[in-house]
Amino acid sequence: MSALQLRHVEVSSPIHRLRADTKIVCVLVFAMALAFNPEWPVIGIGWGVAAAVFLFARLPVAVVGPPPPIFFYVTFFGGLFSLLSGGDPTVAGIGLGGVIEFAQFVALSLLLIVLAALLAWTTTISEVGLGLGVLMRPLRFLRLPVDELTTVVALAVRSLPLVREEIDIVNDARRTRPPLPDQKNGFRAQLVDAIDFGATIVVGAHRRSRELAKALLARGSLTAPDVLDRPHRSADIVAMLTAATGAVWIFLSF
Repeated sequence: MSALQLRHVEVSSPIHRLRADTKIVCVLVFAMALAFNPEWPVIGIGWGVAAAVFLFARLPVAVVGPPPPIFFYVTFFGGLFSLLSGGDPTVAGIGLGGVIEFAQFVALSLLLIVLAALLAWTTTISEVGLGLGVLMRPLRFLRLPVDELTTVVALAVRSLPLVREEIDIVNDARRTRPPLPDQKNGFRAQLVDAIDFGATIVVGAHRRSRELAKALLARGSLTAPDVLDRPHRSADIVAMLTAATGAVWIFLSF
């Protein structure tokens, strides 16, 4: 597997059996606790929690692909520029404060991506939409269009794998296309090629969205399915209480 796959993994585990709204709340609570207090001990705790959830979810290691090459380039140049900024502490006359802060930023960003990936690996797309409907239900008292908002978010999440598939198709077609006799390789030619590539993806995404709209019309409804009134199990309550307790402990202890 050459890249990170943000798709549901069919595995029977305690994490998979949790309600979607429970997992969304837990991810949001941990993400807020990490974002507002990005210290090294907190980041270490976050990675430990992510590793424990990964093991409890019984996910195969193959779902985690290597980062793209651009990640290493961005990290290298970002670390280089951070080193030039200096700052305490100083080792051998070189300020490492900027490098440490950049490393914290990279570690926190990767952790947030992993938390979102854990949600995608253990929750189907339809469950995400239903979970959002449960969480947004109190907004009905403010006379907000909850059904429409839930439908938009659910369709946006559903379209992510479709857009990625469209990008792969266009990229494969571009690679197999023979070069033109008068094709140039300068910066301007590469810029034009990038614009054509983006325009093709936009056209393909528009075609996909039109197909989804036709499917909704054929179904007879333009909103997401009704929220399933399934009661929370004890595992859901324990998971939310644990996430809330951990977030409060992080705020008070670090």
